[in-house]
Amino acid sequence: MNILITGAGGFLGSALARRLGEMDHQVSLLVRKNTDLYRLTDLSIYKIGRCETDQEITQFIREVYPDIVIHTACCYGRNGESIIKIIDSNLRFGALILNVINSLEKKVSFINTGTVLSRDVSLYALTKIQFQELGIYETKHSNRNTQFINIKLQHMYGPGDSASKFTSYVINACRNNVSKLPLSLGEQTRDFVYIDDVVDAYITILENLSKLEKAQHIELGSGEAPCLRDFVETVHKLTSSKTELLFGQIPYRENDVMCMVANIDKLKSMGWIPKFDLEAGIKKTIEMDVAK
Repeated sequence: MNILITGAGGFLGSALARRLGEMDHQVSLLVRKNTDLYRLTDLSIYKIGRCETDQEITQFIREVYPDIVIHTACCYGRNGESIIKIIDSNLRFGALILNVINSLEKKVSFINTGTVLSRDVSLYALTKIQFQELGIYETKHSNRNTQFINIKLQHMYGPGDSASKFTSYVINACRNNVSKLPLSLGEQTRDFVYIDDVVDAYITILENLSKLEKAQHIELGSGEAPCLRDFVETVHKLTSSKTELLFGQIPYRENDVMCMVANIDKLKSMGWIPKFDLEAGIKKTIEMDVAK
């Protein structure tokens, strides 16, 4: 398959690029000019388009002429990015890609990495939801030969993930034995899914695109939802940490959802099942991060 990946400098995009690059696929990467691809080792196996302008992006997509686009690029807004930057990354960029592939004289499957967060949690969540709604609507109401699959991805984690994410923050704090770790009560339940399982799920979806609808959502997670306190205490145990866990020191986030869990029946029907439970995933994350 001829596959174009966006966001290959990120945690998920790079993991997909590595795995698909090892398989019998032609893999191209669409990234910004200043994107650091340090997570990838052998860049020679990819066709890389370092693009900024609409014209450059359009030209590269037409050159690649992909069968499949896997869209993982996003902006979380954690580094003080402007509203315009977040909208451009999470909404406009994807819309531009859709517009280009709609003009190609072939069927293209667009696999979007969506969010399970509520739209009132953050501008990131709002813009991600707006794009997935736009993609579903445009695909359903057009006669173009484009397929739009929106993956509603739960709380992914694993070795090499961004240090700013909750999972990495807790693991690093416990590994480094910081004296005190302020936390909320941790009663929220979350579906934590290990990166290897996520990549396997994407590949399963790729292998079953012909059986999927023209436009649809697919939920991706472990199918289990331990509370945040369980996650933190498991990390604490596996790192033999001396850090004092201060549950209840931080108030819950405004508009925080108390329960999140994926319905993975659709993925199971395609033959995918998660291989890592919470403890196994955390243990492998710790081991691989230490080995680096």
